[in-house]
Amino acid sequence: MSDLTERIGQANGFEYGSLPANQRGEKTPEQNSLLFPKLIAPLIFIFVSLLVVYVQFSQQGILKKISVSGDLIAVFQGIPTGTKVMAGLLLAVCAWAIVILVQLVLDILDGSVRMLEGMGYRKVTTSTDDDGTKTTRLYYLIAGKKFPVKRAGFSVFEDGKKYRAYFTPRRKVLVNIEVI
Repeated sequence: MSDLTERIGQANGFEYGSLPANQRGEKTPEQNSLLFPKLIAPLIFIFVSLLVVYVQFSQQGILKKISVSGDLIAVFQGIPTGTKVMAGLLLAVCAWAIVILVQLVLDILDGSVRMLEGMGYRKVTTSTDDDGTKTTRLYYLIAGKKFPVKRAGFSVFEDGKKYRAYFTPRRKVLVNIEVI
Protein backbone atom coordinates (compact mmCIF):
# COMPACT_ATOMS: atom_id res chain seq x y z
CA MET A 1 0.00 0.00 0.00
CA SER A 2 1.36 3.38 -0.93
CA ASP A 3 1.85 6.20 1.55
CA LEU A 4 -0.66 8.34 -0.38
CA THR A 5 -3.27 5.57 -0.25
CA GLU A 6 -2.80 5.38 3.50
CA ARG A 7 -3.03 9.18 3.98
CA ILE A 8 -6.19 9.43 1.86
CA GLY A 9 -7.72 6.57 3.82
CA GLN A 10 -6.97 8.10 7.19
CA ALA A 11 -8.29 11.50 6.12
CA ASN A 12 -11.57 9.97 4.88
CA GLY A 13 -12.05 7.41 7.65
CA PHE A 14 -11.73 4.44 5.30
CA GLU A 15 -10.97 0.94 6.58
CA TYR A 16 -7.79 -0.01 4.75
CA GLY A 17 -7.93 -3.50 6.21
CA SER A 18 -10.96 -3.81 3.93
CA LEU A 19 -8.96 -3.11 0.76
CA PRO A 20 -8.30 -6.80 -0.12
CA ALA A 21 -12.03 -7.56 0.22
CA ASN A 22 -12.89 -4.47 -1.88
CA GLN A 23 -10.49 -5.65 -4.58
CA ARG A 24 -12.59 -8.85 -4.74
CA GLY A 25 -15.77 -6.74 -5.05
CA GLU A 26 -16.81 -7.27 -1.42
CA LYS A 27 -17.77 -4.72 1.23
CA THR A 28 -16.79 -5.45 4.81
CA PRO A 29 -19.11 -4.87 7.79
CA GLU A 30 -16.70 -2.19 9.11
CA GLN A 31 -17.38 -0.08 6.03
CA ASN A 32 -21.05 0.22 6.97
CA SER A 33 -19.99 2.87 9.49
CA LEU A 34 -19.67 5.22 6.49
CA LEU A 35 -23.30 4.53 5.55
CA PHE A 36 -25.05 4.68 8.95
CA PRO A 37 -24.84 8.49 9.33
CA LYS A 38 -26.46 8.89 5.91
CA LEU A 39 -29.62 7.22 7.28
CA ILE A 40 -30.39 10.16 9.55
CA ALA A 41 -31.54 12.72 6.95
CA PRO A 42 -34.07 10.47 5.19
CA LEU A 43 -35.47 9.33 8.55
CA ILE A 44 -35.91 12.96 9.61
CA PHE A 45 -37.65 13.85 6.33
CA ILE A 46 -40.00 10.87 6.66
CA PHE A 47 -40.83 11.59 10.31
CA VAL A 48 -41.34 15.34 9.88
CA SER A 49 -43.41 14.97 6.68
CA LEU A 50 -45.76 12.42 8.21
CA LEU A 51 -45.98 14.34 11.47
CA VAL A 52 -46.95 17.60 9.73
CA VAL A 53 -49.60 15.83 7.61
CA TYR A 54 -50.95 14.04 10.68
CA VAL A 55 -51.13 17.24 12.75
CA GLN A 56 -52.75 19.19 9.91
CA PHE A 57 -55.33 16.47 9.25
CA SER A 58 -55.99 16.12 12.97
CA GLN A 59 -56.48 19.87 13.51
CA GLN A 60 -58.89 20.08 10.57
CA GLY A 61 -60.87 17.07 11.81
CA ILE A 62 -60.09 15.03 8.70
CA LEU A 63 -58.89 12.01 10.68
CA LYS A 64 -62.10 11.99 12.73
CA LYS A 65 -64.20 12.20 9.55
CA ILE A 66 -62.33 9.21 8.10
CA SER A 67 -62.87 7.11 11.22
CA VAL A 68 -66.56 8.06 11.52
CA SER A 69 -67.71 7.90 7.89
CA GLY A 70 -65.27 5.42 6.36
CA ASP A 71 -66.01 6.97 2.94
CA LEU A 72 -62.53 8.10 1.87
CA ILE A 73 -63.69 9.63 -1.40
CA ALA A 74 -66.25 11.88 0.28
CA VAL A 75 -63.77 12.90 2.95
CA PHE A 76 -61.08 13.62 0.32
CA GLN A 77 -63.48 15.79 -1.66
CA GLY A 78 -64.19 17.82 1.48
CA ILE A 79 -60.52 18.60 2.16
CA PRO A 80 -59.56 22.20 1.27
CA THR A 81 -57.38 22.52 -1.84
CA GLY A 82 -54.51 24.12 0.07
CA THR A 83 -54.43 21.21 2.49
CA LYS A 84 -54.44 18.72 -0.39
CA VAL A 85 -51.51 20.52 -2.05
CA MET A 86 -49.54 20.73 1.19
CA ALA A 87 -50.19 17.06 2.01
CA GLY A 88 -49.32 16.02 -1.54
CA LEU A 89 -45.99 17.86 -1.45
CA LEU A 90 -45.10 16.49 1.97
CA LEU A 91 -46.05 12.95 0.96
CA ALA A 92 -43.92 13.31 -2.18
CA VAL A 93 -40.97 14.37 0.00
CA CYS A 94 -41.70 11.41 2.25
CA ALA A 95 -41.75 9.02 -0.74
CA TRP A 96 -38.44 10.45 -1.99
CA ALA A 97 -36.90 9.97 1.47
CA ILE A 98 -38.21 6.40 1.63
CA VAL A 99 -36.54 5.61 -1.71
CA ILE A 100 -33.22 6.96 -0.43
CA LEU A 101 -33.63 5.10 2.87
CA VAL A 102 -34.35 1.82 1.09
CA GLN A 103 -31.33 2.28 -1.18
CA LEU A 104 -29.09 2.93 1.82
CA VAL A 105 -30.43 -0.08 3.71
CA LEU A 106 -29.89 -2.25 0.64
CA ASP A 107 -26.34 -0.92 0.33
CA ILE A 108 -25.75 -1.76 4.01
CA LEU A 109 -27.18 -5.27 3.66
CA ASP A 110 -25.45 -5.90 0.33
CA GLY A 111 -21.93 -7.18 0.77
CA SER A 112 -20.62 -5.85 -2.52
CA VAL A 113 -18.88 -2.76 -3.84
CA ARG A 114 -18.45 -1.41 -7.33
CA MET A 115 -15.07 -0.32 -8.61
CA LEU A 116 -14.03 2.52 -10.87
CA GLU A 117 -10.52 3.13 -12.11
CA GLY A 118 -9.08 6.20 -13.76
CA MET A 119 -7.31 9.51 -13.43
CA GLY A 120 -8.27 11.44 -10.33
CA TYR A 121 -8.72 15.15 -9.76
CA ARG A 122 -10.12 17.38 -7.06
CA LYS A 123 -13.21 19.40 -7.91
CA VAL A 124 -14.77 22.32 -6.05
CA THR A 125 -18.26 23.64 -6.70
CA THR A 126 -19.64 26.79 -5.14
CA SER A 127 -23.23 27.94 -5.14
CA THR A 128 -24.86 31.05 -3.71
CA ASP A 129 -28.34 31.07 -2.22
CA ASP A 130 -30.83 33.91 -2.63
CA ASP A 131 -29.77 35.29 0.75
CA GLY A 132 -26.11 35.41 -0.31
CA THR A 133 -24.99 32.33 1.62
CA LYS A 134 -22.23 30.48 -0.24
CA THR A 135 -22.03 26.70 -0.18
CA THR A 136 -18.82 24.99 -1.21
CA ARG A 137 -18.76 21.29 -2.04
CA LEU A 138 -15.59 19.25 -2.42
CA TYR A 139 -15.30 16.18 -4.63
CA TYR A 140 -12.93 13.58 -5.93
CA LEU A 141 -13.43 13.27 -9.67
CA ILE A 142 -12.29 9.81 -10.78
CA ALA A 143 -12.89 8.65 -14.35
CA GLY A 144 -15.64 11.27 -14.67
CA LYS A 145 -17.53 10.21 -11.49
CA LYS A 146 -17.84 12.68 -8.59
CA PHE A 147 -17.55 11.49 -5.00
CA PRO A 148 -18.26 14.05 -2.24
CA VAL A 149 -15.52 14.27 0.41
CA LYS A 150 -14.69 16.33 3.47
CA ARG A 151 -11.98 18.97 3.61
CA ALA A 152 -9.42 16.66 5.29
CA GLY A 153 -9.74 14.08 2.51
CA PHE A 154 -9.75 16.76 -0.16
CA SER A 155 -6.48 18.26 1.01
CA VAL A 156 -4.42 15.03 0.86
CA PHE A 157 -5.63 13.93 -2.58
CA GLU A 158 -3.13 14.45 -5.40
CA ASP A 159 -4.46 15.44 -8.83
CA GLY A 160 -3.37 13.61 -11.97
CA LYS A 161 -2.66 10.20 -10.42
CA LYS A 162 -4.47 7.00 -11.32
CA TYR A 163 -6.90 5.83 -8.63
CA ARG A 164 -9.23 2.93 -8.01
CA ALA A 165 -12.39 3.94 -6.14
CA TYR A 166 -14.68 1.49 -4.35
CA PHE A 167 -18.28 2.56 -3.77
CA THR A 168 -21.71 1.18 -2.91
CA PRO A 169 -23.84 0.03 -5.84
CA ARG A 170 -27.00 2.07 -5.22
CA ARG A 171 -26.16 5.35 -3.46
CA LYS A 172 -22.59 5.47 -4.84
CA VAL A 173 -21.05 6.16 -1.42
CA LEU A 174 -17.26 6.05 -1.56
CA VAL A 175 -16.00 3.44 0.94
CA ASN A 176 -12.36 3.05 -0.11
CA ILE A 177 -9.79 4.30 -2.59
CA GLU A 178 -6.31 3.31 -3.63
CA VAL A 179 -3.57 4.82 -5.72
CA ILE A 180 -2.58 2.57 -8.62
